[in-house]
Amino acid sequence: MTLTANVASTSTPVARITVPRGALYRLHNQNMVRNALVTGTYIILDLRDAAGNKISGASKLLVATRGPADEFPKFHRALPYSVWHDMDTTQQRNEDFKATIIGQTDLNVGPGIEIPEAHELLFYVEGPQVVDWSKSFFQVDFEELN
Repeated sequence: MTLTANVASTSTPVARITVPRGALYRLHNQNMVRNALVTGTYIILDLRDAAGNKISGASKLLVATRGPADEFPKFHRALPYSVWHDMDTTQQRNEDFKATIIGQTDLNVGPGIEIPEAHELLFYVEGPQVVDWSKSFFQVDFEELN
């Protein structure tokens, strides 16, 4: 995974996961929480600026994929950062809060997005602040299918 700084007030890719040769990844859009299937993806986020302050809850996280021959990425969903803004990463791992996060992050793609080799899973941030990765945290769960 490659993390890069965003440009304030512009939709900018901040995380890039390139699927290695011979692999197939799936970003799940259905997750088990307390023995119940919840529709949505599970991402843990704590995005902060250079001063260590959380970025605005009005910021957006955009989820996209891009093939090696694609001129432009395919955007699947824009998620409000407010989903994660008021929770720390410990709370986001708690089963009660986890269900809340997943329930608000439905990508509208059925059970998930399958990403073949050489394709990229991209996450963009659009908001008024620049994310400082030395003070921020990002975790996304996906599965390698082969």
